[in-house]
Amino acid sequence: MYKIQTGTVNDHGIEDGDQLNLICGVKGGKPVIYLFPPTPIENVNVSISLVPEWSFTALYPVVPVTRTKTPTNGTNTRASWSVSASPDGNLFEHSSGLELSYLFWEALTNHLPPSPPLLPLDAQPFSASTSPAFNPATASLDPTNSLLLPFTQFIKYLDQTLQLLTLHTSARNDFINYWLPHFVRIRNRGQHIAFRFLDQEAYAQAAVLEVEPRPDVVTRVFLVFKGVREGEWEEEEEEKRLGIDVDWREVVGVKREAGDESRFRCLEWGGMEIR
Repeated sequence: MYKIQTGTVNDHGIEDGDQLNLICGVKGGKPVIYLFPPTPIENVNVSISLVPEWSFTALYPVVPVTRTKTPTNGTNTRASWSVSASPDGNLFEHSSGLELSYLFWEALTNHLPPSPPLLPLDAQPFSASTSPAFNPATASLDPTNSLLLPFTQFIKYLDQTLQLLTLHTSARNDFINYWLPHFVRIRNRGQHIAFRFLDQEAYAQAAVLEVEPRPDVVTRVFLVFKGVREGEWEEEEEEKRLGIDVDWREVVGVKREAGDESRFRCLEWGGMEIR
C-alpha cells in the first residue's frame, strides 16, 4: 500500500535545485454498458476487472468491489452485476431491484512505481495495433496517434463518428452531453481538441469486460482527448492532423454485425481527458 506523505518539502529532504514532478490522477468518465439481446434473458452476469493503474470511483447500481493482488504487487479490482435483459435494452438489476438503461462505472488512474511496469507505456501508433496495449496512467496524445479539430468542427464530427461506431441516438446524446463541458472548457482556453478512439483490444487490457452468456458481438468505444494550444504541435503536423480521414470502425475494431438486431449485442462507451 502506498501512503500519502504530508509535511513541507524540507521534511522530505528536497533541496533547492531539485526537480519535482507533479502527477495528477486522470478519471475515466462514465463508461456505461448496454445489453441488447434478441429475446429476453433472465440472468446475465456482467463484470468489469481493472488493472492496478485504475481504481473504481463510482458504480451504479452500487455493488461490492473485490480486490486481488498481482504478481507485481499491484491490486486488480473487480465489480459484478446480475441483470435481466430485454431486447429494447432495459435492464433489471437483481440485487438492487433497479430498472436501468445501462450499467455505469467510473475509475481514477493510479500512478504506481513501474518496477517493472504493470502495463506497457501507452504508445500506440495511429492505427489498429496487432500488439495493443493501453495504460491509463500513461495515456498520451501526439501528432502520430491522434486527430486535431477546432470545437466548431469537432462536435459534428464526433456525433457522426459515434454513429459509425454503432451508438444509437440516445447513447450518442448521452456521450456528447456528458463530455460537452470538458470540450467547452478546452474551447474557452483557445485550444483545439486532440483526440483518438482506442483499439478496443488495447482498451480491454486495462478494463476487462466479461458477460455471461457471451454476446455475439461486443463493441467498446473509448475516447481519449485533450486541449492543444495553437502552435503547440509543429505547423505541418497540425495541418496533417486537421485534414486526415480515418476509418474509426477499423481502428476501434467494430465488427460488421455490430448493428444486427438479431444478434445478442453488448455496447460500451466511455472516455478520458488527458491533462
